[in-house]
Amino acid sequence: MRSIGQTFRKAREAKEIALTQAAEQTHIKIQVLEAIEADNFKRIAAPLYARGFIKMYSEYLGIDPAPLLKEYNERFAVNRPVPSLQTESAGG
Repeated sequence: MRSIGQTFRKAREAKEIALTQAAEQTHIKIQVLEAIEADNFKRIAAPLYARGFIKMYSEYLGIDPAPLLKEYNERFAVNRPVPSLQTESAGG
């Protein structure tokens, strides 16, 4: 099974798109695309940004983002508990 980065690199190379061209057309910094293709998600500030870049890059290359996002969430995303947004009822 290919990694996220390998999947992106193979798709980009199959379309004969240079990394600089992909960066220009997606408006994603070339350093970010290099990090993604190297599976170096520590270079991306937050999981929210990484997921957004994966989705944008997938759409640009014409590949389904769902399996890549699933793999990212399983392998790289930090699982933090989400604080409850419910408020306690008054009186009681």
